[in-house]
Amino acid sequence: MAETIIYVVMCTIVAMIFVILGIYQYRAKNPVTINTGETPPKAEDLIDVKLWNQKHGRNLIILGIMLWCTLVVGGYVLSRINGVIAIIIVIVAGLFEFSWINFQHKKMKREYIK
Repeated sequence: MAETIIYVVMCTIVAMIFVILGIYQYRAKNPVTINTGETPPKAEDLIDVKLWNQKHGRNLIILGIMLWCTLVVGGYVLSRINGVIAIIIVIVAGLFEFSWINFQHKKMKREYIK
């Protein structure tokens, strides 16, 4: 039982990093970006800075929630069924989640950058 509690707490901490970052980006005044190596666009290059930031923040909040669900479900499957199945579930779900966030970011760049 103790290892389950520790695992869920660790998953929650990891997911909360994304949720807190999403809240920060949702409220930001200057343009933000999701990719760490990418320079955010200038405010004058965007159609609507507030909407740009809100969508980035929303996407990170959703990512944090999805990541938490994936890790907790993967941990549950790992403890109940088979480790290989759980690892495959977590990897596939994680790849889907980060691919989704990357797709959303590229879509927003097409929509909001002049």
